[in-house]
Amino acid sequence: MKSKFNKPWRTSDGSASFPYASSKLSEIYGVTPEQVKDDATAVFATIYPEDLPALAASIQQSAQQLSLWQQEYRLMQADGSLRWVSGRAMPERMPDNSILWHGYIYDITTTKEYYLALERANDDLKLAQQRLELSSQQAQIGYWQVSLRSGALWWSPMIYDLFGLDEQTTNPDSELFKRIVQPDDLDLVERSEAQAIETGYHDVIHRIIRADGEVRWVHELA
Repeated sequence: MKSKFNKPWRTSDGSASFPYASSKLSEIYGVTPEQVKDDATAVFATIYPEDLPALAASIQQSAQQLSLWQQEYRLMQADGSLRWVSGRAMPERMPDNSILWHGYIYDITTTKEYYLALERANDDLKLAQQRLELSSQQAQIGYWQVSLRSGALWWSPMIYDLFGLDEQTTNPDSELFKRIVQPDDLDLVERSEAQAIETGYHDVIHRIIRADGEVRWVHELA
């Protein structure tokens, strides 16, 4: 949904109006073009209060610099819900020193809510990962992923701790892991890995030799 408009911003007294607006204006702001032809107060009354300062600042900057105005902000609906809109307009200084913007406003609620939901999901995922990492540290459980095709490995921070390696300077791969496994247990580990390709289940207890020479027992499940 788009609403085309021309809106002069009179710098002398700060008043604003929509001398021309399409009929779509009423679908976005809930007011008719006739209602705001001489006074845009009814439009600004629908803007979510928290968004007003940034919106006013963006309009002021566009007027002072005669630069492109573009802004996203929320509108309050009659039912109490909020609608996201995006505006874009180019200012023009008129002979009477007022500013006339030529542009449009359009509804971006669906897109905005999708991205906001995605951000919340990412935040929830980060929090879950932090909690998982904390739990793994307390239980000394590490997590890993391996590519059977390339041999590339990914280790969680706890794996580096278990192996006594520096996460910043270590590039894990299958060959490095084989060197960490206690030599007498390597065949046992490799047989379990080969079986996992067929069964989808890897379960083996074996020894590792840490970077400092300490030998530890570990239990792998995948």
